[in-house]
Amino acid sequence: MEQRISLEKIRLQNAVRLGCSGELLEAEVSQGGGGIVIPCEGFESKQTLAMELETMGADFAPFFVFFYKKGTGAAESEQQGCCLPGEREAGSPEAPVFWVRTGVKPGLKSTWTLELCLLERKAFPRRTPGRQKLDLTGLPCRIEEMDRLYLCFTPGSSPVRVRFQNLRLCQEQPEYHIERRLLLDEMGQFIPKSWPGKETSVKKMVGQLQARYAREMLEKPVFYAQDWNRWGGWKEKRLCRGTGFFQTCFDGKRWWLVDPEGYAFFSVGPDCVGEDRETRADEWEHLLKYNPSPKGKYGEAVRRESWGDGQRPLFIDFPKINLMRAFGEDWREKWNDMTVRRLYGWGFNTVANWSDQEFCRRAGLPYVLALNVKYPFPSTAETIYQDFPDVFSEEYREKSRQFAGGLLPYLEDSLLIGYFMCNEPGWGFEKGLNLGLQLLKSRKKLASRRVLAEFLKERYRGEVTNFNQRWNTEFSSFEELLLPCPEDLRISEAGLNDLRDFTAVLIREYVGVPAEECRRVDEKHLNLGMRWAFIHDPLLLAGWEHFDVFSINCYKTDPRPSLHAIREAGVDKPFLIGEFHHGALDAGHTATGIRGVASQADRGKAYRYYVENAAAFPNLVGCHYFTYNDQSPLGRMDGECYNIGFVDACQKPYPDMVQAARETAARLYQVADGQIAPTEDLPEEVPEVFL
Repeated sequence: MEQRISLEKIRLQNAVRLGCSGELLEAEVSQGGGGIVIPCEGFESKQTLAMELETMGADFAPFFVFFYKKGTGAAESEQQGCCLPGEREAGSPEAPVFWVRTGVKPGLKSTWTLELCLLERKAFPRRTPGRQKLDLTGLPCRIEEMDRLYLCFTPGSSPVRVRFQNLRLCQEQPEYHIERRLLLDEMGQFIPKSWPGKETSVKKMVGQLQARYAREMLEKPVFYAQDWNRWGGWKEKRLCRGTGFFQTCFDGKRWWLVDPEGYAFFSVGPDCVGEDRETRADEWEHLLKYNPSPKGKYGEAVRRESWGDGQRPLFIDFPKINLMRAFGEDWREKWNDMTVRRLYGWGFNTVANWSDQEFCRRAGLPYVLALNVKYPFPSTAETIYQDFPDVFSEEYREKSRQFAGGLLPYLEDSLLIGYFMCNEPGWGFEKGLNLGLQLLKSRKKLASRRVLAEFLKERYRGEVTNFNQRWNTEFSSFEELLLPCPEDLRISEAGLNDLRDFTAVLIREYVGVPAEECRRVDEKHLNLGMRWAFIHDPLLLAGWEHFDVFSINCYKTDPRPSLHAIREAGVDKPFLIGEFHHGALDAGHTATGIRGVASQADRGKAYRYYVENAAAFPNLVGCHYFTYNDQSPLGRMDGECYNIGFVDACQKPYPDMVQAARETAARLYQVADGQIAPTEDLPEEVPEVFL
C-alpha cells in the first residue's frame, strides 16, 4: 500500500523550478546548496519514504535530510542552503533535531528510500540498490514529532540539476528500479568521464603495467633518505638506548617516537596498503561492462560475504583482476615486490592502518595494527546508548580480556609500532550527547546504573533532600535511581551537569578497562589510542592517560588548530593523526573525498602542506594518509568512491602525489626538529564531494 505525496505540498528552497508535470518535479539547486522541503503531516514511523531520484551532473551528488520538530519556524539552515552538521550547537532553534547524510550516483535514475523508523532506533541500515550508505546524526526521536524535512544537496562548484519523481510513503519496502547504463569498464574505470592517462584497452593496460614493473625492478632500490636508518628513524638524533621496540620520548622541546635502536622516529605512511580495492556489485551488475564469474579465471577476485542481516553482498576487485591479467599466477608476489619498493622509494617508513597483514609481515617496514579488526572492541549485550556498552559490567571486563588476547601473536614483533584499540566509535559522533542522562532514562538492566547512583550519593553526601532541591526532583532515596525513571522526568540544569560529569566517568572506564587488559598482555608495544573521528566535546578526552599516544583522524586542510585544542585541554601525550586526505575530480572519479582540491597537482601540494605543518607541531609523532589505493568509482562496501590514492585501479602512480611524498620525506626530520620551516604553499580547496 502506498500513499502519494502531492507535489503541491513541496516547497523549493534555494532552488529554481525547471518543470513540474504529473508526478515529476525538475529543479536546479543553488551552488550554495538547497533542495526541497516536505511537510511531515501524517507521516508514521512504520512507513518508508520513497522516490525516484536522478541528478544530471557528472559527479556524485551528496545530500542531507534534515528533520525539524513541530512548532519551529524556518531554520537558518533552510534560509541559507545547506547547514552542515556541527555548524550549529545541538539543541539551538536553528538546528535540526536529526539528520541523515546520503547520496546518489550521478546521472543514474534510481529508487531512493528512507525508513522513518530509523529516527527512533539509530540502527546501521542496509544499503539499498539506489542509495549509498546513511550516516545518521541526532538523538532518537519520532517522525510523528516532526513538522518537516529538508532534502538539501550540499554546496558545490556548480548548481545541481535534479529530478524528483513519484514521492510516496510505503508500508513495505518498495521495488527498486535502477536505470540500465554501463558505468564501469573492464578495468574498473568510470566510463562516462575522460581524463589524461585513462587506459583505453585491457591489452594496452597490461603492457604498460608489465613495463612499469620491469622498469621499477631494474632501478637501483632507494631505501629511505640518506639520513634515515633501516627503521626509518633519524640517524642524526639518538634519544636513548634502544629497547628493541618502539617507545616515546620528550626531548625537552617536543615529543618523538623512538625506533628500536633509540633514534628519533616520525611515522609517515599510507593506510589500506593491499592489492585489493573492491567494488560492491550486488544488484548493480548491469552497470558493469565486465562481470567475472566466481568460478572463472579471475574467481579469486570475486566473493560474497554474509553480513548476518540477510545481506550477501557481492564484491568484485578490479585492481586485483588487472594484476592477474598482467602477471598471471605470480601477481601477488610481483605486487608485493613492486609495492615495497614504492613505499621505500616514496619516503614512507610506516605501513599504516587497515593494511594487509601478510604484506606487513613480508615488507620489513614498521607498521601499526588495528586490533579491533580481527578481535572486536569489547561490547555488551545491553548498551547504554547505541554502541556504547555497559562499561561497569563484568561482561565488559571479560570481553576486554578476550579483546586483549588479540595481541598474543605480536608480542615479539619489533616492527610493530603499536596498536589502535578502536576506530571512530559511532556514539562519539553525537554532539551534545549526555551518556549519564541516557543511562538514567534507560529501561534496561545495567550494572553502570548502580555506579551512577553511588556517584550521585557521594556527590551529595547522602543527603537526598539537597539532591532533590538541586535536581528539581522528588526521589525518596538514592536507591530509587536504580529503578527506571518516569517517562516525563524533567531534570534541572544542575542535574544535567552532574550527569555530564558522570559521562566523563563512563568514557574513562570505556577506554580504561580494555587498555588495562591490553597492557597486562603486552607491555612492549605502544597503545595508540582510539582514533577519534574528531574532538567535538572535551569529554571525549577522558581517559587519555591510559594511552601511550593519543590518536585522531583529522580531515582538515591544516591540522594544527585541532592539535592545539587537544593540547590546551590538558592532554599531555604525543599525538598521532590516523587519517587525512585530499581528492580531486580530474582523474575519473565522481567524488573528491572528505577534502577536495582542483587537480592532482593540488593534491600533491595539499599533502606536503599538511604533513610538514603537522610535523612541526611539538606533540605530533606521526601522520598517516588515507589511502594507498583509489577507491572504486562505484563505491566500496558502503558507497565511498573517492580519488584519494597514490595509485589508481591499474596500479599507476599519481606523479604529483609521489613527488610530494618524496620532497616531504627529504625535509621531514629537519622540519620536525625546528631546523627549517614547513612549506607555506597551500592550494585552494574546492567544495568537497563526499559521502
